[in-house]
Amino acid sequence: MSRPVRTCLMNSQAKEEVVKRGTFLYGGTWRCAVEIVQTDFRPGSGDYEDPAEIREDAHGVFFDIRYASAGPRPFSSGVIGLESLPAAVAQVESVVADVQWE
Repeated sequence: MSRPVRTCLMNSQAKEEVVKRGTFLYGGTWRCAVEIVQTDFRPGSGDYEDPAEIREDAHGVFFDIRYASAGPRPFSSGVIGLESLPAAVAQVESVVADVQWE
């Protein structure tokens, strides 16, 4: 059975605003940056086996988390599409050490 092919592109028209900044302790030594960004776009997975609410792109209010690495790239990982700022803050605080919010 052939699977449908879908090109996943970020929406270049998405509005983004950093709503919270902080730092966290990485490896017990390095202080790295974290940002929570409010956006009006959440990309879908594009996987035909996923339910429609995950598969399809969505427009609304979402919060993305961007973690900086201790290396040369400014932001190297993150989490997308959280439903609220408190949920995004809780996510950050549950996975990194010693978060200090500005």
